[in-house]
Amino acid sequence: MKTGILSMQRVNNYGSFFQALSLKSILEELGNTVEFIDIKQGPIYKGIEYKDKGTKDWDNQEFVNFRKNRNEIISAFAKRYLALSEKKNFKNDYDFAIIGSDEVFNCIGNNDIGFTPQLFGENVSKYTITYAASCGHTTYKQIQENNLEGDIKKALNYLKNISVRDKNTLQFVRNILGKEAKENIDPVFIYNFDKYIPQEKFEPKDYIVIYSYDYRLCNEKEVNAIKKFAENHKLKTIGLGLYQPWCDENINVTPFELLNYFKHANYIITDTFHGAVFSIKYNKQFVGLSRTNNCYKFNDLLTRFHVDSQNIVNINQLESIINNKIDYQSINHFIEEETKKSRQYIQNELKNAEG
Repeated sequence: MKTGILSMQRVNNYGSFFQALSLKSILEELGNTVEFIDIKQGPIYKGIEYKDKGTKDWDNQEFVNFRKNRNEIISAFAKRYLALSEKKNFKNDYDFAIIGSDEVFNCIGNNDIGFTPQLFGENVSKYTITYAASCGHTTYKQIQENNLEGDIKKALNYLKNISVRDKNTLQFVRNILGKEAKENIDPVFIYNFDKYIPQEKFEPKDYIVIYSYDYRLCNEKEVNAIKKFAENHKLKTIGLGLYQPWCDENINVTPFELLNYFKHANYIITDTFHGAVFSIKYNKQFVGLSRTNNCYKFNDLLTRFHVDSQNIVNINQLESIINNKIDYQSINHFIEEETKKSRQYIQNELKNAEG
């Protein structure tokens, strides 16, 4: 069946790449021809100005080169593994399409995309569903304040089924449509990427992965606490694919090398959603630092996987919290059951689309 995926596949972001690859691979395993659909940008609606987003030194040439190199790496992998072309694809003649995962419903304060009914389901394919969609930091209150509820409701009614990945988005759909969406885990959890991970001996050892958007983890108290912890344990701090000027080393990696670094790290410190996803997927000792612009999806993820104990409120508690015993046996069982449920959801919707 001719199938499309409407996601954030052109964003040079490791999480966006992996969730797109996961859904594409699963659909292809089920016998579908898969193409990615590009987003039609819409008007911009200003959101809240968050105070903990970090400050980038745009003139730092080392950072400029680092970011340029990273974007080129991820873009090249997206072209190769997601089969993206230079020409954007806005076709809507697909038999079946999935919108998601990622923050596809995040339309307030999203200056790169803005608000487009397409991302809520309007005129995407003959049979369109979402999988693990998220509003990110957009709330129902913001939708009301910007008079977008009617447009979003109209677009959502094009969808045959709705799957979300966090409580904020669940409530968002409930408020607008008056009905329940399904809840599914992020697609990164439901696909095994081991065949892509480099098989040669992994040399780096004794290090902490620092996984935060460029320059975001630069609060002086946080940095000092992390550096002290690393020094006490004789560990190197590695800014992995994302630049933090204070780290012992900042390394640009391919998406598959990134997974290898996560798998072999002594510890992970992250304030991103997919940093926590990779940590949980590979059963690592980690801590999460919740930020105001991702707290809905980030906190929901930690709660759903019963690792909310790893969410740091006071950075001075780093030593004790990062070594909390995480019950990965129960977590892995949960992932296994949720993976079956998620794959069954996709398979059932494909059958419904075939009629």
